[in-house]
Amino acid sequence: METGLDYLTGGYGEDWMQKNLNGVNFDIGHETQPKLLGIGLMYPNPLANLSANNITIGSTVYLHAGFENSGWESPDFRVDTMIIHELGHVVDDRSSILGMGDLIGGGDGDQLMAFVGGKSTSVLRFLPNTLSIPPENAFISSKGWGYGNSAPAEYFAQTFSGTIYNPYDPHLPIAASAWMSAFLNRTR
Repeated sequence: METGLDYLTGGYGEDWMQKNLNGVNFDIGHETQPKLLGIGLMYPNPLANLSANNITIGSTVYLHAGFENSGWESPDFRVDTMIIHELGHVVDDRSSILGMGDLIGGGDGDQLMAFVGGKSTSVLRFLPNTLSIPPENAFISSKGWGYGNSAPAEYFAQTFSGTIYNPYDPHLPIAASAWMSAFLNRTR
């Protein structure tokens, strides 16, 4: 990730990560109680039933036990691009006033949507099949890239991951990659 960010920010990859990802927590196996705005969501832990899913809430990335051995809908089906994808959700969350950009919008993900002519068909930005996107700005759906076409939150996270991984990959929409490259430079 740092190498990709170095390339995109003129050598400021580590600085970018310290500024924008400081305080991120990883929970492997959904062991802790998820919190939103500092309040526990439910008891018992609702993530216990999501054993095969990875999710991000605020600044915590919840990875299921054995995540490193699973096939992911991330760029080129790689574990590192999946983790970068989840960190993209953190960036989107933090950019929203309520810290829930990938849940309800209001953050950088909405700015990306406006730039590429996309829109959410739901108030919840993470729900599958809720992204309306012009075909020229959709991901090419092979090698794990197409997951970005499923929801506005996934579009932002997949663009974040893909641009850092390889901003010139033909699966990545050119306009989205250009926006993300500028965003990463602006936020360094």
